[in-house]
Amino acid sequence: MKVESLFDKIRKVFPSIKNSKEVITPGETMLNSNFASVVTFVECVVSQLYTMKSDPTYKNREKGLKGLEWLKSQKAKDVKYQSALDEIKILYTWWTELRPKRGDPWQGISRSFSDFKDEWLNTKEDSNIEYKSFMDKGRHAEKLQEIYKLEDTKMLVRLIKIREYL
Repeated sequence: MKVESLFDKIRKVFPSIKNSKEVITPGETMLNSNFASVVTFVECVVSQLYTMKSDPTYKNREKGLKGLEWLKSQKAKDVKYQSALDEIKILYTWWTELRPKRGDPWQGISRSFSDFKDEWLNTKEDSNIEYKSFMDKGRHAEKLQEIYKLEDTKMLVRLIKIREYL
């Protein structure tokens, strides 16, 4: 019979906490791969079109963003295409600028859980202020993690809707 570690016990309460040894989930891999495609499209494909470079290794963020505007001007009457290019720019900016600025929900909470005391497993929060503070921080981190997960899913769905324009 396997003895349950302290980390396993804590994870029952806070399922989103990740062990540093864990591999990336298939869902995270899917998100990363799809948004890597958006980055490649903007920074490589569009920037090469905009600069008329035929070098397949050429990659330029600034030229890619300018290229999106240039592409919009080429098909000014195609409303769906215009909208898709706007959406590509939004998704690209979210992935490369906004998402990386997210704070780590678990920052300030010991990842080793050295702050967690075994006796807390057999007590109530209302009888121990230190334990309640720890649990409040953990619940807050869980909520942030859930918000991030929902945002990631929403943005991935938006990407899927305009994939034909990539």
